[in-house]
Amino acid sequence: MSKTTAQVGGTRIINTHEDVYIHNHEKESKSSHILGSRLLCVPLSKGCILIPKCASTSLKNIGLNLDYEWTETQYEYDPNLKFMATIREPWERYISGYYEYLCRSMGIKFLIGSVKPFDPPDLTLQQIMNFCDDSFLNNKILFDEHTMPQYYFVKPFINNLITLINRKDIDEYYPVWFGDDYPPHYLYARSDEELYNIVKDYLNEKREKDSEWFSKWMKYFEGDYQLYNMDSGMEYRLLLNRS
Repeated sequence: MSKTTAQVGGTRIINTHEDVYIHNHEKESKSSHILGSRLLCVPLSKGCILIPKCASTSLKNIGLNLDYEWTETQYEYDPNLKFMATIREPWERYISGYYEYLCRSMGIKFLIGSVKPFDPPDLTLQQIMNFCDDSFLNNKILFDEHTMPQYYFVKPFINNLITLINRKDIDEYYPVWFGDDYPPHYLYARSDEELYNIVKDYLNEKREKDSEWFSKWMKYFEGDYQLYNMDSGMEYRLLLNRS
Protein backbone atom coordinates (compact mmCIF):
# COMPACT_ATOMS: atom_id res chain seq x y z
CA MET A 1 0.00 0.00 0.00
CA SER A 2 1.43 3.39 -0.95
CA LYS A 3 1.34 6.36 1.39
CA THR A 4 0.00 9.60 -0.03
CA THR A 5 0.32 13.17 1.15
CA ALA A 6 -2.24 15.80 0.18
CA GLN A 7 -1.45 19.45 -0.31
CA VAL A 8 -2.17 21.47 2.85
CA GLY A 9 -5.00 23.91 2.24
CA GLY A 10 -4.34 26.12 5.24
CA THR A 11 -6.26 26.68 8.45
CA ARG A 12 -10.03 27.02 8.14
CA ILE A 13 -12.35 28.24 10.90
CA ILE A 14 -15.69 26.42 10.85
CA ASN A 15 -18.72 28.21 12.30
CA THR A 16 -20.48 25.75 14.57
CA HIS A 17 -23.38 25.76 16.99
CA GLU A 18 -22.84 25.43 20.73
CA ASP A 19 -26.01 23.40 21.31
CA VAL A 20 -24.57 20.56 19.24
CA TYR A 21 -21.84 20.02 21.79
CA ILE A 22 -24.24 19.63 24.71
CA HIS A 23 -26.36 17.11 22.80
CA ASN A 24 -26.17 13.80 24.65
CA HIS A 25 -25.10 11.90 21.59
CA GLU A 26 -24.08 8.60 23.16
CA LYS A 27 -27.27 8.35 25.23
CA GLU A 28 -29.48 8.81 22.17
CA SER A 29 -27.37 6.71 19.83
CA LYS A 30 -29.34 3.79 18.46
CA SER A 31 -26.51 2.20 16.48
CA SER A 32 -22.73 2.18 16.40
CA HIS A 33 -22.05 5.79 15.34
CA ILE A 34 -20.16 6.80 18.45
CA LEU A 35 -18.36 10.14 18.62
CA GLY A 36 -14.71 9.42 17.84
CA SER A 37 -15.43 6.35 15.71
CA ARG A 38 -12.58 5.88 13.25
CA LEU A 39 -10.50 3.55 11.13
CA LEU A 40 -6.78 3.52 11.90
CA CYS A 41 -3.78 2.24 10.00
CA VAL A 42 -0.98 2.84 12.49
CA PRO A 43 1.87 1.67 10.19
CA LEU A 44 0.90 4.38 7.67
CA SER A 45 0.01 6.96 10.37
CA LYS A 46 -3.40 7.37 8.72
CA GLY A 47 -7.01 7.23 9.82
CA CYS A 48 -10.55 7.72 8.50
CA ILE A 49 -13.19 9.61 10.46
CA LEU A 50 -16.51 7.74 10.32
CA ILE A 51 -19.45 10.14 9.86
CA PRO A 52 -22.95 8.62 9.67
CA LYS A 53 -24.65 8.97 6.28
CA CYS A 54 -21.28 9.78 4.65
CA ALA A 55 -20.26 6.42 3.19
CA SER A 56 -19.27 5.17 6.66
CA THR A 57 -20.31 1.58 5.88
CA SER A 58 -18.33 1.62 2.64
CA LEU A 59 -15.33 3.03 4.48
CA LYS A 60 -15.49 0.29 7.10
CA ASN A 61 -15.56 -2.41 4.44
CA ILE A 62 -12.72 -0.81 2.48
CA GLY A 63 -10.58 -0.23 5.54
CA LEU A 64 -11.13 -3.67 7.04
CA ASN A 65 -10.00 -5.21 3.74
CA LEU A 66 -6.73 -3.32 4.06
CA ASP A 67 -4.62 -2.66 7.15
CA TYR A 68 -7.10 -0.50 9.04
CA GLU A 69 -8.70 -1.28 12.38
CA TRP A 70 -12.15 -0.04 13.38
CA THR A 71 -11.89 1.80 16.71
CA GLU A 72 -14.65 3.37 18.82
CA THR A 73 -12.83 4.39 21.96
CA GLN A 74 -12.39 8.06 22.83
CA TYR A 75 -9.71 9.51 20.57
CA GLU A 76 -6.53 10.59 22.30
CA TYR A 77 -4.47 13.01 20.23
CA ASP A 78 -1.63 11.40 18.30
CA PRO A 79 0.49 14.01 16.46
CA ASN A 80 1.74 11.38 14.02
CA LEU A 81 -1.68 10.68 12.54
CA LYS A 82 -3.40 12.24 9.55
CA PHE A 83 -7.09 11.72 8.93
CA MET A 84 -9.54 11.66 6.05
CA ALA A 85 -13.22 12.64 6.35
CA THR A 86 -15.91 12.10 3.72
CA ILE A 87 -18.26 15.11 3.52
CA ARG A 88 -21.75 15.07 2.00
CA GLU A 89 -24.08 17.86 0.85
CA PRO A 90 -25.75 18.80 4.17
CA TRP A 91 -29.41 18.93 3.16
CA GLU A 92 -29.19 15.71 1.15
CA ARG A 93 -27.52 14.02 4.12
CA TYR A 94 -30.17 15.38 6.51
CA ILE A 95 -32.95 13.84 4.43
CA SER A 96 -31.15 10.50 4.43
CA GLY A 97 -30.47 10.78 8.16
CA TYR A 98 -34.05 11.66 9.04
CA TYR A 99 -35.28 8.78 6.89
CA GLU A 100 -33.12 6.39 8.90
CA TYR A 101 -34.28 7.97 12.17
CA LEU A 102 -37.91 7.47 11.09
CA CYS A 103 -37.30 3.83 10.16
CA ARG A 104 -35.59 3.03 13.45
CA SER A 105 -38.20 4.89 15.51
CA MET A 106 -41.13 3.21 13.79
CA GLY A 107 -39.60 -0.22 14.15
CA ILE A 108 -39.04 -0.72 10.44
CA LYS A 109 -36.49 -3.45 9.87
CA PHE A 110 -34.28 -2.87 6.89
CA LEU A 111 -31.24 -4.47 5.34
CA ILE A 112 -28.32 -2.98 3.46
CA GLY A 113 -28.69 -3.22 -0.29
CA SER A 114 -31.70 -3.49 -2.54
CA VAL A 115 -33.91 -5.52 -0.21
CA LYS A 116 -37.04 -3.55 0.68
CA PRO A 117 -37.09 -2.73 4.40
CA PHE A 118 -40.79 -3.28 4.96
CA ASP A 119 -44.04 -4.38 3.37
CA PRO A 120 -45.65 -1.06 2.29
CA PRO A 121 -49.20 -2.02 3.43
CA ASP A 122 -47.87 -2.22 7.01
CA LEU A 123 -47.75 1.60 7.15
CA THR A 124 -50.26 4.11 5.90
CA LEU A 125 -49.31 7.49 4.49
CA GLN A 126 -51.20 9.11 7.36
CA GLN A 127 -49.14 7.23 9.95
CA ILE A 128 -45.94 8.44 8.33
CA MET A 129 -47.20 12.02 8.14
CA ASN A 130 -48.31 11.93 11.77
CA PHE A 131 -44.87 10.72 12.84
CA CYS A 132 -43.17 13.50 10.87
CA ASP A 133 -45.50 16.18 12.22
CA ASP A 134 -45.02 15.03 15.80
CA SER A 135 -41.24 14.79 15.51
CA PHE A 136 -40.86 18.41 14.44
CA LEU A 137 -42.89 19.93 17.26
CA ASN A 138 -41.17 22.90 18.93
CA ASN A 139 -38.93 23.43 15.90
CA LYS A 140 -36.83 20.37 16.71
CA ILE A 141 -33.77 19.96 14.48
CA LEU A 142 -31.55 17.15 15.83
CA PHE A 143 -32.94 13.67 16.46
CA ASP A 144 -30.09 11.17 16.64
CA GLU A 145 -26.57 10.65 15.29
CA HIS A 146 -27.85 10.40 11.72
CA THR A 147 -29.10 13.99 11.81
CA MET A 148 -26.21 15.53 13.76
CA PRO A 149 -24.00 17.96 11.80
CA GLN A 150 -20.91 16.46 10.23
CA TYR A 151 -18.58 18.85 12.02
CA TYR A 152 -19.66 17.25 15.30
CA PHE A 153 -17.94 14.02 14.26
CA VAL A 154 -14.86 15.90 13.03
CA LYS A 155 -14.50 17.65 16.41
CA PRO A 156 -12.34 15.01 18.21
CA PHE A 157 -9.73 15.10 15.43
CA ILE A 158 -9.22 18.81 14.74
CA ASN A 159 -5.69 18.86 16.17
CA ASN A 160 -4.64 16.60 13.29
CA LEU A 161 -4.42 17.39 9.59
CA ILE A 162 -7.63 16.28 7.86
CA THR A 163 -8.11 15.56 4.17
CA LEU A 164 -11.70 16.32 3.11
CA ILE A 165 -13.23 14.21 0.35
CA ASN A 166 -16.62 15.12 -1.07
CA ARG A 167 -18.87 12.09 -1.23
CA LYS A 168 -19.49 12.69 -4.93
CA ASP A 169 -15.73 12.57 -5.56
CA ILE A 170 -14.87 9.33 -3.80
CA ASP A 171 -14.22 7.45 -7.06
CA GLU A 172 -11.46 9.97 -7.76
CA TYR A 173 -9.96 10.46 -4.31
CA TYR A 174 -10.44 7.19 -2.39
CA PRO A 175 -7.84 5.42 -4.58
CA VAL A 176 -5.42 8.29 -3.89
CA TRP A 177 -6.00 8.07 -0.14
CA PHE A 178 -5.91 4.27 0.19
CA GLY A 179 -3.11 3.69 -2.30
CA ASP A 180 -2.37 0.89 -4.73
CA ASP A 181 -4.30 -1.73 -2.77
CA TYR A 182 -7.59 0.21 -2.87
CA PRO A 183 -10.41 -2.33 -3.38
CA PRO A 184 -13.68 -1.69 -5.25
CA HIS A 185 -16.34 -0.06 -3.13
CA TYR A 186 -20.11 0.10 -3.06
CA LEU A 187 -22.26 2.88 -1.62
CA TYR A 188 -24.70 0.99 0.55
CA ALA A 189 -28.33 2.08 0.26
CA ARG A 190 -30.89 1.43 2.99
CA SER A 191 -33.70 3.22 1.20
CA ASP A 192 -37.08 1.89 0.25
CA GLU A 193 -37.71 4.22 -2.65
CA GLU A 194 -41.41 4.78 -1.93
CA LEU A 195 -40.91 5.66 1.73
CA TYR A 196 -37.74 7.63 1.08
CA ASN A 197 -39.53 9.82 -1.46
CA ILE A 198 -42.35 10.48 1.03
CA VAL A 199 -39.80 11.65 3.60
CA LYS A 200 -37.89 13.70 1.03
CA ASP A 201 -41.05 15.44 -0.21
CA TYR A 202 -42.14 16.16 3.37
CA LEU A 203 -38.81 17.73 4.29
CA ASN A 204 -38.52 19.72 1.08
CA GLU A 205 -42.00 21.13 1.66
CA LYS A 206 -41.12 21.95 5.28
CA ARG A 207 -37.96 23.70 4.11
CA GLU A 208 -39.96 25.77 1.63
CA LYS A 209 -42.92 26.70 3.84
CA ASP A 210 -41.53 26.85 7.39
CA SER A 211 -39.00 29.65 7.16
CA GLU A 212 -38.53 29.87 10.94
CA TRP A 213 -37.58 26.22 11.18
CA PHE A 214 -35.30 26.31 8.16
CA SER A 215 -33.56 29.46 9.38
CA LYS A 216 -32.77 27.63 12.62
CA TRP A 217 -31.67 24.58 10.63
CA MET A 218 -29.24 26.68 8.60
CA LYS A 219 -27.61 28.01 11.78
CA TYR A 220 -26.89 24.47 12.92
CA PHE A 221 -25.54 23.37 9.56
CA GLU A 222 -23.60 26.46 8.49
CA GLY A 223 -20.40 24.70 9.48
CA ASP A 224 -21.28 21.67 7.37
CA TYR A 225 -21.68 23.87 4.29
CA GLN A 226 -18.26 25.34 4.96
CA LEU A 227 -16.79 21.83 5.08
CA TYR A 228 -18.73 20.77 1.98
CA ASN A 229 -17.55 23.77 -0.05
CA MET A 230 -13.84 23.19 0.61
CA ASP A 231 -11.75 21.64 -2.15
CA SER A 232 -12.16 17.89 -2.29
CA GLY A 233 -8.98 15.92 -1.77
CA MET A 234 -7.25 18.80 0.03
CA GLU A 235 -5.65 18.59 3.47
CA TYR A 236 -6.67 21.22 6.05
CA ARG A 237 -6.16 22.32 9.58
CA LEU A 238 -9.64 22.88 10.99
CA LEU A 239 -10.72 25.05 13.90
CA LEU A 240 -14.28 24.92 15.25
CA ASN A 241 -15.67 28.26 16.40
CA ARG A 242 -18.48 27.60 18.87
CA SER A 243 -20.99 30.37 18.30
